[in-house]
Amino acid sequence: MVTQQVSSERLVVPQMHVSSLPSQMKAPYSHDFPIGVDLTALGAHRPEWEIVEDDEGFFEFMNYPKLASAAYAAFRGGIDFVTLGSEFTLRSDEKIPSMDSVSAAQRLHTIADIDVHAGLPVQADAVAAVDHQITEVPGSLHIEFDMSDEDPDVLSSALVAAHTASVSVRVRAQEIEHRTDLVSLIVEHADEVHLVGTWEDIKLAADAIRRAAQVVERVVCIFAVCSIIVSGERGAARERENMLSLMMNQPLFTDEWAVIGTVYDVVDEVQRSMRSSLIDGLVFIPEALPTDLASLIRGVLPLVRDDSRGGE
Repeated sequence: MVTQQVSSERLVVPQMHVSSLPSQMKAPYSHDFPIGVDLTALGAHRPEWEIVEDDEGFFEFMNYPKLASAAYAAFRGGIDFVTLGSEFTLRSDEKIPSMDSVSAAQRLHTIADIDVHAGLPVQADAVAAVDHQITEVPGSLHIEFDMSDEDPDVLSSALVAAHTASVSVRVRAQEIEHRTDLVSLIVEHADEVHLVGTWEDIKLAADAIRRAAQVVERVVCIFAVCSIIVSGERGAARERENMLSLMMNQPLFTDEWAVIGTVYDVVDEVQRSMRSSLIDGLVFIPEALPTDLASLIRGVLPLVRDDSRGGE
């Protein structure tokens, strides 16, 4: 198995016996262990080296047929939901953050019964937009932000606004295992949380959320976010990682859970997650689209679903 994770000193904490806390799935997904896929990368974008000051003539439109095709293929292949992050844009000259993810989710809902989690930025404009925009996409709100970097008062206002609108609230969070104030916000207002970080980070944060939720007698579904690069051989996957890092001019993965290897390496990680009592599901980020998405739905999911049925 080839797994890239970055550890740090803050992970050295007393053992908390996390296996003693039972998983409590609540979200209405078609599988007991739901798996989602993040397609934010299919939004409009352009390389940083092409962005120059006073450049108003160059921009790119998001390829909607490509996004719709990928989302439809994901659902046909057994994916439970699609995520579009708050940084998703319809045009490359859009200011970030925007509400473009909500617009794209609404359009996908119009043409097919696709469950899309639309990421909202946590800011005053997003809070004001919840009532009149997110009601157009019932049940698909996914408030996405790094909770460790935001003002708890702003976060609370955003969560309360979404919760008041009777929308299923989903949160994306990182490095919150020692932030009791942010954990409290999650268990009070969120129905689902997507955790980013190394596998050890995710387990610590999941344990903190599970314990806090039990105290207030709420069920919060916990998903782990994992990036993947999949090839027929591990060496080829590493070469693809190096190529992508060179194209981006920076390391591809820092302080996050990533699997770089074959279909079977990814399956091993899925099965490890399924055995954990802390994680209710996974969200995969295919680093290269559509290649890694195809590997996920044609290679990983059939093996995972078959193994799950065989164990019943």
